[in-house]
Amino acid sequence: MQRYLGFIVLAAAFIVGAFLAKSNLFVSGETAFENKDYATALAKLQKADSPQGQYYLGTIYFNGLGTQKDPVQAVKWYTRAAKQGHPEAQFALGSMYAKGEGVQVNLTTAVDWYKKSALQNNSKAQFNLGIAYGTGSGVPRDEAEALKWIRKSAELGNERAQQALASLTNQPKH
Repeated sequence: MQRYLGFIVLAAAFIVGAFLAKSNLFVSGETAFENKDYATALAKLQKADSPQGQYYLGTIYFNGLGTQKDPVQAVKWYTRAAKQGHPEAQFALGSMYAKGEGVQVNLTTAVDWYKKSALQNNSKAQFNLGIAYGTGSGVPRDEAEALKWIRKSAELGNERAQQALASLTNQPKH
């Protein structure tokens, strides 16, 4: 019994140690990213296994920060973070599918990612989702749904949405 208890304590210590090591990698990688030390951020964040770190990696590869620009790698890292519910990664991934950066253009997939991000109050995703509904890009055209999402985005302070909303609500009815 004592041997079994000792094994459990040892296993728990190992798990906690591994978690703390990954946590330290993320913190040092995040600090490097914020200090624009992208080479260090790349090395640390690839081992950290956190959605925020994966988002940073996508951003590094998308923009070519401290490394060669690589939209395929950006999609890989954004996808990892997006699947874990990271709203900025979901928005970035939606944009990449909408523009065909690192992936084939797929407006339906773009809208799916925008919607996931929009539901987490990402105003840029809400605006893009509203535009998609307004133009029928990746979803059936639906003016009411377009207005709903553009309004939500405007309420969160998105200036483009506020301008679009003002323009939409000031148009004469036919």
